[in-house]
Amino acid sequence: MRHIGGLIKRLDMLNMRMLASFTNAYGLTGPQLDVLNAVYELSQAGTEPNQRVLEKHLYLTNPTVTGLLNRLEAKGMIERVRDESDARSNRIRITQRGIACRQEVHTELDESERRLTAVLNEEEKQALERILLKMIEDIDNMKEVQG
Repeated sequence: MRHIGGLIKRLDMLNMRMLASFTNAYGLTGPQLDVLNAVYELSQAGTEPNQRVLEKHLYLTNPTVTGLLNRLEAKGMIERVRDESDARSNRIRITQRGIACRQEVHTELDESERRLTAVLNEEEKQALERILLKMIEDIDNMKEVQG
């Protein structure tokens, strides 16, 4: 049997290569898009995230998130706003430009997802999603115990 982790990694690499063709057109990298999506989704859920929340949400280190935020801020996609309750922290807000860019890219992502799952029927898609979420949850739980 093949190693599941290796297959997931290979699929992710192929998917990222496919996505890079249009994220480059918007001047974004895949990780920058991940941050932009996280800021947008968290804000839609009523949370104006700070950097630490993004680090945990995206499983990235502080220096990595700092660099991604710096580049997104330079592109006018996000802004840092001083947290009134904690002067040492900044809240991250998506700008109108960031929202517009995210919406355009999201349309492309939907098409990419359709291509990625075109070989699966609806039942297989739902089963795959359940299995992947189950695996992610299990690894998240192990991570919390270990770290």
